Amino acid sequence: MKKYATSPERGTFRKECDKKSLEKGHMDQKTYDSLQEYYDKYREESSKPLENNLEWDLRGCEWFVEKCKQSKVYSQNVYAALCNNTFINKENYKYDCSWRHAGGVVSHLNEKGDYIDWYCSGIGADTLDDEGNHVKPGYVGEGSLTEEIKQDFLKLGWKISNEE
Repeated sequence: MKKYATSPERGTFRKECDKKSLEKGHMDQKTYDSLQEYYDKYREESSKPLENNLEWDLRGCEWFVEKCKQSKVYSQNVYAALCNNTFINKENYKYDCSWRHAGGVVSHLNEKGDYIDWYCSGIGADTLDDEGNHVKPGYVGEGSLTEEIKQDFLKLGWKISNEE
């Protein structure tokens, strides 16, 4: 049976925020319980691998997962590529996702953390410090597709949909 990379912390950020809201009295117990049930049900339903789905192709590819685990820059570049782009495979299935979901995919690929660890990580990628050095070396803005990521996605049978 194929192994898919999974983060045990995926989905915990929102749950923790709601717990703090409950403790501060900004949310009632019934709403809190209902949301926790929703998050648990969503996690269970979204843990079933899908065919013709870029996320699951990435999570099920051992060499790809290892590249993500070995490099924060590579992981961030995967996140950026998944944002604001639509990909297509040879069977003409399309894949796109939100920035938050893209962050969650990358947390799964690293087998740790949650979407918030990657969400908006490309903002300020071109920012320079006082000495002219990049504040986030190697990071790229959301929607950017580096040549390395493009080639690795192609190896898995996916290309950006606006390219021939």
